[in-house]
Amino acid sequence: MEHLPLTAWPRTTGHKGAINKDRADGFVPGILLGHHEPAITFKVRSGDLTRVLRKGGQNALVDLDLEGSSTLAIVREFKRDPRSRHIIHLDLQRVSADEAIEAEIPLTLKGKPEGLQMGGVLMQEINAVHVKGIADQLPTHIEVDVSHLSAGHGVYVKDLLIPEGITVLTPPDQMVALVAVKHGKEATEEEAEVETEETEAEASE
Repeated sequence: MEHLPLTAWPRTTGHKGAINKDRADGFVPGILLGHHEPAITFKVRSGDLTRVLRKGGQNALVDLDLEGSSTLAIVREFKRDPRSRHIIHLDLQRVSADEAIEAEIPLTLKGKPEGLQMGGVLMQEINAVHVKGIADQLPTHIEVDVSHLSAGHGVYVKDLLIPEGITVLTPPDQMVALVAVKHGKEATEEEAEVETEETEAEASE
């Protein structure tokens, strides 16, 4: 996994007014934890953090530059404002490049399932898997090919193509995605709508 540079500045703790001012000025407050070292509070520019997450994903590995001192860390959590969806807080965890750590890796569905042509509906059951691996080897995401799925069939965690050296901790029989088959009232109502549209079209001719 690429180490992404992220510049940080010290910030004042314990003062809500100062934190709100930092946010208003375009900064995101954060905290650096781990390795049995003292917690360090900091702030980063919102735009810089957005670029890091866009490139490295929700588990981005960053080289945090704070007052000339560089620390390798992984994004552990970030919180968003429920209304604006802007990131309002960042948690980083110190790591070593060759250290085995646990992380949530996002799943990205790829392809158009065959079952959609038979009236099926693609449903994603989980959005990420819990894994353990060397920090430098963690993928930013895992692609899940669903193009071969017919109606009523799904793909499970045990079916995923996992990079070498990564151990999946999510149960292997956990469903990832399924092409569900419509039954009963829902399917009947859709068929009725199609028939009505066809009848109206014929009447207008």
